[in-house]
Amino acid sequence: MKFKLTAAEHQALPADRQAEYAAQADGSFVLRLDGLDVAALQAKVDEFRTTNIAVLKERDALLTQQAEAKAALKAFEGLDPAAAKAALTKVAELAAGGVTKPDDVTVRITDAVNAAVKPLNDALASLTTREKEAQAIATRAQFQTKFDDLALAVGVRKTALVDARRRAEDAGFKLVGDALRAQDANGAVVYRDGAELTPHRWLSEVLPREAGHMFEPTTGGGAPGSTTAAAAQTTLVNPSPYDFGKNLDGIAKGTVSVQQGVQELPLGR
Repeated sequence: MKFKLTAAEHQALPADRQAEYAAQADGSFVLRLDGLDVAALQAKVDEFRTTNIAVLKERDALLTQQAEAKAALKAFEGLDPAAAKAALTKVAELAAGGVTKPDDVTVRITDAVNAAVKPLNDALASLTTREKEAQAIATRAQFQTKFDDLALAVGVRKTALVDARRRAEDAGFKLVGDALRAQDANGAVVYRDGAELTPHRWLSEVLPREAGHMFEPTTGGGAPGSTTAAAAQTTLVNPSPYDFGKNLDGIAKGTVSVQQGVQELPLGR
């Protein structure tokens, strides 16, 4: 579907398609977008992807810091050498002060070691928390990027991506490894008609039935869906998800039939 049409191109459209365009002062017609600024939306998408890259870099830095901290702890088996030296000095001081009970010495040593190691343990705990937060942000960003790419590929409007993504999450889709998969409340994979409900199937079969208005009124491959009348029945040839959703009632009643995979030859041949 073209964004801008000449008067002649607009006049050649079916009546119901003409209403999707608004007349301009120069005599042309532009596609109605319900008042949304597509350029602004694209800028937001670009900004979000830039932020995602920064978040992933921060996550990698945090993972490196965490690995270094864990390696330092393992090298000394959880004990800071400086803290151990300070503890031995404390033992000597206690002995010189007349502390002779083993239990008293052990308690004082333990307290001294814990006090020395506590800052490192606190730093490690904070680092772990930040790593989990960064991982959650990165996972969310990967989910959005993968889903949006699939949704745009099957014809979902850019302005409907947020709503489509929310519906997909409600349907159980989440990032599992590097793939989007639908899971139920128990973590089991969701099946439909004997096969796994993949994101592509959900976008192509389920969402058009629930919200056909979210799709661009075009067909895959750039060929518009066409209708022909025969024996008081309308046939949709290679319909888009948008056209399919608009005709669900007719398909259910038997007044509309669907033909898929029909190759339409150019005029004049």
